[in-house]
Amino acid sequence: MSQHSTASPSVISVVNDAELKSVHFKVIVIAAFGLIFDGYDFQATAYAAPLIRQEWQLDPRVLGGLISAGFLGLFVGSIGASYLADLIGRKRAFALCTIIYSIFTAAAAFAPGFESFVGLRFLTGIGLGGVIPIATAWVFEMMPSRNRAAITAAVVACFLFGWIVASVAALFIIPDFGWRAFFFLGAVPAILGVFLLFTGPESPIWLLSRGRLAEANRVLQEISPGVKLDQAAVASFPRSRSNWLKLMSSQWLKSTIIFGIMYFMLAVLSAGITQWLPTLLVGRGITLHNTYLYTFVVSAGPMIGSIVMGALLDVIGRRRAFVVFWVCASAFIVAFAFATSPAGVMGLGFGLTFFSIATYTCLDVIVAELFPTELRASAIGWGLGMSRLGGAVGPVLGGYLVSFGISYTGFFLVFAVPPLINIILSPGIAFAKSRPQLLH
Repeated sequence: MSQHSTASPSVISVVNDAELKSVHFKVIVIAAFGLIFDGYDFQATAYAAPLIRQEWQLDPRVLGGLISAGFLGLFVGSIGASYLADLIGRKRAFALCTIIYSIFTAAAAFAPGFESFVGLRFLTGIGLGGVIPIATAWVFEMMPSRNRAAITAAVVACFLFGWIVASVAALFIIPDFGWRAFFFLGAVPAILGVFLLFTGPESPIWLLSRGRLAEANRVLQEISPGVKLDQAAVASFPRSRSNWLKLMSSQWLKSTIIFGIMYFMLAVLSAGITQWLPTLLVGRGITLHNTYLYTFVVSAGPMIGSIVMGALLDVIGRRRAFVVFWVCASAFIVAFAFATSPAGVMGLGFGLTFFSIATYTCLDVIVAELFPTELRASAIGWGLGMSRLGGAVGPVLGGYLVSFGISYTGFFLVFAVPPLINIILSPGIAFAKSRPQLLH
C-alpha cells in the first residue's frame, strides 16, 4: 500500500480515477475464488479431526499439535508473503501460493499416517498464509479509489465465506465419502492458479516499481484506454521497503506490542474454538451429520459480524465498538459453554463467532489507519504474524485442556478470557474517532 505514496501522479490518477471495467472484475473474481478455498482449507482439519482422531487413535494433545502444524505453516507463509509479492509480482505470487496449498491439500488425502499428514499440513499452511496478504495488495492496487476500500474488504471477506463453504462440503461429503475425499476437493484451486499465470493482469504499480514500463502500459490500457506513461514515470517511482525495526522505536513500541497481543489473543480464541468445536460436539454424542449442521450455522457468524462491525466503527466509534464486541464475545462464550439444546448450540455458537472473530478482521482497519504510510504494511504484517502464532497456540491449548479431562463447559470458559484481556489493553491504543481518508 505504501507504494501509492511514491507512484508518479499520472499513475495514481489513472488507477484512482478509472471506472470499473472487465479487468477489475477479473481480478475481483480470481482473488475471491482463491480466498474462498483458502477459507475452506483453513477449516479442513477441524472438520476432518473427529474421524482422523478415531482412525489414527490420537491423544488430544497430539491432535492439537496436528492442527497447529498448519498454523505454523501459515506463520511462515504470512511472513514471507510481502517479500514474495515484491520479488515476483502480485499475480504470480498469488498463483504460486494457490497452487502450493491446493497440491498439498490434495496430497493430504493420501497421507498414510499421522507424521506425513502433519508435514503436508505444514506445507499447505505456507501457501495458505500468503494468499490473504498478497490478494489484499493485488486488489488494493488495481481498484479505483472510490471503490477500493469496499471492494478490498468484500474480497477479503470471501475467506470467511470459505468457512461456510467448508461446513456445507463437510456436511455432504465427509459422512458418506470420508475425510480424505473432503481434502481431495481442495485441489480445485490449482486450476485457478495455472489459469491466473496466463490470463490475470499484473498490478501496474508493481510493474512500474520494477521498471517494466511496456507491461505496465499494457495493463493501464485495459484500465483506462488511451493512457500511456513515459520513462519519467519509472524514474519517479522508487521502490518502498518494509521497516520492521521502526515499529520497535520509542514512538511506536507501545502500539506495536499492544496490537501484537490483541492479534495473538484473538487468534488463540478463534483457532482454539473453531478447530476443536466439531471434535467436542462429536465427543458429546452428537452425530457427525448434526455436528456439521451446527457448525454450518456457527461458521456464518464471522462474515456477518465483520460486516456489521465495519459499519458500527463509524457509528459508535472505534474503541467503543471493539469493547462492545469483546464483552459480548465473552458473554456468548460463557453462555455457549452451558448450551445443551440444538437451538442453543447453533444460536449461541453463531453469536460467539459473530462477536469474536469479527473483531479479528476489523482490527486490520484500525492498524491501517493508525500507522503512517511507510509503516502500514509492516504493521499489518506484524499483526498477521502474531495472529498465526496465536493460531498455533490455540489448538494446542485446546488439546491439553481435553487431555487433562477438563469438562466441555470448562473448555469454553477458558477461551472466554482472551477478549477480556483485549478489553483491558484497549485504553493503551489511541483509536481514531472517525474513519480517515485513505492515504496513497
